[in-house]
Amino acid sequence: MASVARFSSFNQFNDALLGHLAEECFQRRLERLEQELRWMDPYRTTTIMKTDDLILEIQSLPVEERARVADCILRSLNQTVSEVDQKWADLAARRLQDIQTSAIKPVAGDDVFAEIWRRFD
Repeated sequence: MASVARFSSFNQFNDALLGHLAEECFQRRLERLEQELRWMDPYRTTTIMKTDDLILEIQSLPVEERARVADCILRSLNQTVSEVDQKWADLAARRLQDIQTSAIKPVAGDDVFAEIWRRFD
């Protein structure tokens, strides 16, 4: 629980984690789409993909991937990464690694907030 307490909320941790993963997932999906399009048109004589087709493709993704795509697009609109943003991204990456290696045990957000409310009652 001590490791989760470094975030002011579970949503803040979740947002940082999604932000870290968003670009990687979006890039992989984009590369797969480009490979498919090259196979269909190796000389690229036609338009790669129309916006409407891209939107339909994104809408067909699972919700987690759509969130990552949305985050990546939003980040591309505001490309300046502040030092604080970079620190959050680094922290999210370390937390993800800690969870994947079982160095820490995740605590459900509801449990964290229940404990906080219990302390203030």
